[in-house]
Amino acid sequence: MKSTGQRWWIVALLFLAAVLDYVDKNSLALLAPTIQQDLGLSDQDYATVVALQFDSDVMKLPAVSVTNAAAKPTTQSKQP
Repeated sequence: MKSTGQRWWIVALLFLAAVLDYVDKNSLALLAPTIQQDLGLSDQDYATVVALQFDSDVMKLPAVSVTNAAAKPTTQSKQP
């Protein structure tokens, strides 16, 4: 059994990761004109890049579900 303090560290790290992900996505939107100019991207090209980022985020959800399902212990009781 993990200690309560260790669990709160994990929660804090997950929260920090979520905040950084949010800030990253918002900074990408704010810097869109600069990114497009530097890389020579059209509006369509930039939309494709953003759509691919969204798709990669969506694909994480099934992977997390499978991982969680595999990590659950079985509840088989052993009868003497």
